[in-house]
Amino acid sequence: MEKTGADPFVQAEQVKLKYRFWPLLTGRVVVDQVVLDTPKIRVIRLPDGTFNYSDLMAKKEPAPAPQPTKEGINLLISRVALLKGAVHYEDRSKADQRLSTISRALKLMPAT
Repeated sequence: MEKTGADPFVQAEQVKLKYRFWPLLTGRVVVDQVVLDTPKIRVIRLPDGTFNYSDLMAKKEPAPAPQPTKEGINLLISRVALLKGAVHYEDRSKADQRLSTISRALKLMPAT
């Protein structure tokens, strides 16, 4: 959902994950591929210049450290594919623009 909670930011008819079983036993999640089939993505530039997804990327004040109970999840995603998707881009200070029928595969590079 968008930060306003009004409309979905991303939705897809189907989401497929291809992951490895054995690393799960050691607390690692290794996802070789995420496929979003027929996704609909809404990107909106708000009047203040931020985007409808800006809150997802904003730096948050660190919460007080809880007492350690166990480690977090070790997650690795190698590839994301978008099949037959549509991206709706809206700039609230300009006319709507729509990009449609996209198919893209993104190979994610490991952090250095």
